[in-house]
Amino acid sequence: MITCVGAGLSYTISNLEKGREYFFNIFAQNRHTNLSFLYGSKYLRYNPKLRPIGLKDNKPKTVNIRQLGGRVLFRYKVGVKMAHTYNSTLSWHVMPCGSAVTVELRLRRVVVVPRQVVEGHRYLQVPHPQPGNRYTLLVYVANPRDLRQILGVEVLATMRTSPLPQLPPEVTVHEYESLRTCDSVTVGWVPTRSQFVRYCVSASRVSFTESQGHFWPQPNQCNLDNRLRSQLDFTVKQCQDFTANDNTNVLVQTITKLRPGKEYLIQVTVKKIKGKALSYDLLRVRTKSKCKG
Repeated sequence: MITCVGAGLSYTISNLEKGREYFFNIFAQNRHTNLSFLYGSKYLRYNPKLRPIGLKDNKPKTVNIRQLGGRVLFRYKVGVKMAHTYNSTLSWHVMPCGSAVTVELRLRRVVVVPRQVVEGHRYLQVPHPQPGNRYTLLVYVANPRDLRQILGVEVLATMRTSPLPQLPPEVTVHEYESLRTCDSVTVGWVPTRSQFVRYCVSASRVSFTESQGHFWPQPNQCNLDNRLRSQLDFTVKQCQDFTANDNTNVLVQTITKLRPGKEYLIQVTVKKIKGKALSYDLLRVRTKSKCKG
């Protein structure tokens, strides 16, 4: 197989066969003279055996899945004390950093949670796990091209009450376009199922260069709290505490003090008290160019 990668400094080769020997040669080409020369060589026997990464209860673990070739295996053991002291449900939180991943949860090679694609965040539950059970979570990037976009993956497993809020099945943030003005927009979202949380809504100006590029609505959930603390480019940020109420189907917020005819990126985050934040899908909006009166 011969492939030209242009000015790229990495390339992912897929569909390799286990146990096969492979030889790789890298050639560089002088664009001025059109002459090629051998840059380096590599030999390996492909043996894709994954070493599980152990998880401690309620402690998130972030790994660089790109450096691991797009596949990583996490392992969690249900402790005897955990099973008897805390609730009877094992919770998993999976947060890819930058792109989508595919996950599958197993117990002794038996599939517990079938393969599914995760974008942004996924909450998995295992009811009534037995003490001593060792669960393994396979996380991999199905399309090798996506390795260029993904930075890593963050996973948390716990038998306790999770520090992360439980996002609703619908994480889209909607704009009420009829309420749009020259200096404000009104958005709404489905509230989380968690009790006693804080919502924050921020609006950041979208530059001309950003507006011309591809918009990816799924947020990067990894290390979100630190990134929110260091974020200084938002125009407006409004926060409110909220207690879950079965009668409230949608939360509505009007974001004011915006500029006419400008495009903004809206981000809604939710955080438990003394917990960690998660983000709803991102939304782009544009204010009216002219004000009434």
